[in-house]
Order: sequence, then structure tokens, then C-alpha cells
Amino acid sequence: MEEYDELIPHPDKAGCLDLTHRSWVELDSVLWTFSKELLVLNIAFNNIERLPPELGHLTLLRDLNCSCNKLSSLPAEIGKCTRLRTLKANGNRLTEIPQTLAQCVLLDTLVLSENKLRGVPAALGSLQGLRVVRLGNNDLNYLPHQIGTMPSLEELDCQGNARLDMVPAPFRGERAGACAHRGDLAQCAARDMDAEHETLDK
Repeated sequence: MEEYDELIPHPDKAGCLDLTHRSWVELDSVLWTFSKELLVLNIAFNNIERLPPELGHLTLLRDLNCSCNKLSSLPAEIGKCTRLRTLKANGNRLTEIPQTLAQCVLLDTLVLSENKLRGVPAALGSLQGLRVVRLGNNDLNYLPHQIGTMPSLEELDCQGNARLDMVPAPFRGERAGACAHRGDLAQCAARDMDAEHETLDK
């Protein structure tokens, strides 16, 4: 994509790079050479169909916004972005999330609404600092109880998932609990765990 080279600016002094609204289908490889300076990358509102494994080169990245594209997956190498704090991938075509995302131990905000997700990895429950999880308007039918036991979780939004059954009623349907208290989440997770055990015992 040499024709794009002149169109891609370098990150600004704060390490931010805004590449929104460019109608791109793919990203120029020059992006992955910014590993020592890129902290915030915004590629929202394009037509991007794929993020390459080279995303993992951006080890200093703190904020990735790839919302409103045509992504069907995220590369496993995103787990190498260990300083990532915010991931916004809403408004895509994602059907699954890589287990390796759990390696982003500083993750604070995860926005995955308006996709085609059928589930989320239980491994995400190991993210001790995750405060906000937005999963609304997907195709979820199961939510691991580990999600509700995360100690820092403040907001869990799973509304608009009509087939979601392994989560208590307050977190389903049109009135899904978008801003539940931590104690409520823990109780809900415990009840789901009991339900799983009952199912296995039958």
C-alpha cells in the first residue's frame, strides 16, 4: 500500500493517531513501525476487514478504537499489547474474541457491543482491573460466571441479547443492568455458578 504512505501521519506529541473516516479496507504496514511512539490509535469508521498479526508490535498501545468497521475477528497477537487499557471494537462483525485478550492485564474498558458474538472467553475473568464491559446487541447465549466475579467490575451491559440465558434476569433483555453494583454482580455470578453445577449434576 505504498500509495497510502503520504496519507498516514506520524503520531502527535501525545502519541495519538487519528485515522477515522478514510474508507480504508486495510491498513498500511507503516503503522506497525510506530511501536515506540504510538499510544492511542483510532481507526474507527472505516471499512477495515482485518487487523494483521503485526498489531502485536504496538506494545506501548494504551487505547485502540477499531469500532464501526467490518472486522470478523481480532488477531491473537492483541495479547502482546500488554499496556492496553481501552479496547473499543463495537459495530463490527466479530463472532468471537481471542483468549489472548486476557493477557492485556491493564485493560479497564472493553466495548464489544453491536457485533455477532456468541460468547466471551472465561479467561477475561482474570482481568483484575476491568471496570466496564459492554456486550449489548450481540448473539450471546452464555456469559461465563467469571465475568461477574471480577473485583473492579462496575458496569456490565449485556442488553439486546435475546438468547442469553446463563445470566440472571436483571442482566437480560431490554432492561439489562448496565450499571450494576459490584455486590450485585458477585451475587448474580454465584447464582449462575450454582445453576451450572446443577446442570452438570443432572
